[in-house]
Amino acid sequence: MFLDHPNPTVIELEQVSKQRTSAFDHIYESFNQHYDEWMKNLETCRAQCCLLNLFSNRQIMILIILLQQSPSPTSIRRRFLEKIYSFRNTSQQQNNDDEEQKFAIQCLRHYLSSIRIQQANNFEEIYKLHQIDAGRSSEARLKKLAEFLNALFNDGQELMERQGTIDPDQQFLIPLTVDEENLDITTFNVLIDLLNQRLPSSFQILWCTTATNEDIKLFFSRIRKFRYLTFLIIDIDKMHHRLREILLSEQDYLTREQVEHGTIFYFSKELTTSRSGLRQFHMPAKDHQADSPATKLKKLFQTNKIAIPLIRIIYGAAGIGKIEFN
Repeated sequence: MFLDHPNPTVIELEQVSKQRTSAFDHIYESFNQHYDEWMKNLETCRAQCCLLNLFSNRQIMILIILLQQSPSPTSIRRRFLEKIYSFRNTSQQQNNDDEEQKFAIQCLRHYLSSIRIQQANNFEEIYKLHQIDAGRSSEARLKKLAEFLNALFNDGQELMERQGTIDPDQQFLIPLTVDEENLDITTFNVLIDLLNQRLPSSFQILWCTTATNEDIKLFFSRIRKFRYLTFLIIDIDKMHHRLREILLSEQDYLTREQVEHGTIFYFSKELTTSRSGLRQFHMPAKDHQADSPATKLKKLFQTNKIAIPLIRIIYGAAGIGKIEFN
């Protein structure tokens, strides 16, 4: 179109357009290089520090932000925390820095509590020793985060200890009935029992409705790494067909690989035990004397010395089927 109207204005616009396109291409290539370097360093650090496998790529970025020192009021950590907390800005910079530090520690404590591992008592001391200086390379930041997690969680030794009576290297199918769109109370009751009287950690459950390709691959790497833990794969039937194929390929590869791995339970109404490596898990007969799921959860919270959340009503996916939780 430009060639049909050879006047100076059009030529100038064409030159500007090429320059801008070239600049965007350069930015894209730069981002690509940084991303490839980040993923390479992350893979290396995950191989060296098992605890990094418990967190998604996004979660690791958040952990690094919270560990990073904040040299200015416009730092990434400051802006991140302002999305969560209300800051009381004062004329004294020291007061602002102290408040930001307090919120960073509070947020980090809450974030790490979800993995249900015993933490060292001197959290703040370990935090201060392993803060990340601004401007460090991605490799240096990841190594510092790994050192922090190892110091806080004793190198993840708790996750390497045998727990429960179910043998590792097993893959079980828990069939859901055709009428069930979600887990019913009986299945939920079994789910709690499968976790060997532990409160579930987020890294032990793969929610297939929100899982990405990276989430699936990372989840199976955890299964290989922590062979004494139990893992649950839920909502398989609701996956996009492309992601479901990736999941089933990982399951098939794990079966053929014949390496030690954690115990896995697949919840599905469409999968069958004709798939190699899958065994059917026989649901126990309903025990009318058994505790309800709510009672079991309360006992688990008490056993783990965790305050029970103030939940009064749990809503169904469509806002129906309300269950009182007293």
